[in-house]
Amino acid sequence: MSYQKVLLSKFVIIHLLLYNLLLNFFISFLFCLLFTTDIRSLSPQEQQRRIKWRAFSKMVMGSVVLLLFSEPTINVIRYFFYVLSRIL
Repeated sequence: MSYQKVLLSKFVIIHLLLYNLLLNFFISFLFCLLFTTDIRSLSPQEQQRRIKWRAFSKMVMGSVVLLLFSEPTINVIRYFFYVLSRIL
């Protein structure tokens, strides 16, 4: 495999991982903003603390899920580029 193809495949993998991380953060943040009916009666400082804790915990859970599924995804991407290099 040529250097350019290896570099391209690494770029794609890194791009997909960063995209998943940003998407995970955005979904977690939105979820915390939309589903906060149980904390409306609390003080603003306590609300902020709970919202940040929920966002953090969902980020951790999303990162764990990402780590569990990233290796199979990378293998599929590698195989795709392997087949593509054989065709070209």
